Amino acid sequence: MLAFAILAGSLAVLGQLISIGFRSAREAEGLTESQMICQTIMDEIIVGVRLPDPVQDIPVDMLSETNITLPAREVVWSYSIDSQPATMDGLLAVRVSVRRINATSLADADQFQLIRWIPDPEAELLEMPESSDPNSSSSASGGAI
Repeated sequence: MLAFAILAGSLAVLGQLISIGFRSAREAEGLTESQMICQTIMDEIIVGVRLPDPVQDIPVDMLSETNITLPAREVVWSYSIDSQPATMDGLLAVRVSVRRINATSLADADQFQLIRWIPDPEAELLEMPESSDPNSSSSASGGAI
């Protein structure tokens, strides 16, 4: 009878450990997915595909490798972009936040945010030279050939 009680107690403990493992794996999966989406959006801003203009709670379209929207999958993530002038001139502090839409519990409330300083696109436009004519040059040529 004592052996049966020990076996039952061990099974209960193992069941709890398995439950904790599944919950931790789910949290790690959600955090990893939110990090990848957040990094992808930040990379799009850095290369100029997406503007660093402030937006709030825009649904993320998950695309397959063939760039066809997956029809059976509902949108589960949204992103927000906030940009502020950084403490250094010519830089912009861009914050990208990603969160799970319609999280039913605290365990499902996956979210992640990145903050990166990037060159301010408007500051770069202001610093461009006035003349963009390739024929006008300020170099001096010496003598006839």
